[in-house]
Amino acid sequence: NSKEFHELLVRRGIGYISNVEVINYTAYQKSQNPNLISGTVSKNGTLHKVTNVRFKNLVIEGKLCLSAEDAGIILAPTELPQDPNMTAKELASIRDSITLSKPLVATENIKFEK
Repeated sequence: NSKEFHELLVRRGIGYISNVEVINYTAYQKSQNPNLISGTVSKNGTLHKVTNVRFKNLVIEGKLCLSAEDAGIILAPTELPQDPNMTAKELASIRDSITLSKPLVATENIKFEK
């Protein structure tokens, strides 16, 4: 996120996504691009997870999606090390070595419901 490095620290651009509901959403066709839900790691090494997201009555191409797989969504399955002795700089170097094919930060409590 380019805002993370903005000279005005009040406009950092890194935050948290939690307690979100997507209700009665219909997409008439699947996305041609992969859909990834993943947190991130800020410049100082703070983990920013995506947590408590609920998809209720998500329909794609006429099919009710009851899982991330049904919806064509990849949920970040991996977690960065949480060694209390690891410095922010060490965490940042790990973050910088990870590509989008290896998601950054695991998600928590992502639900799909009728």
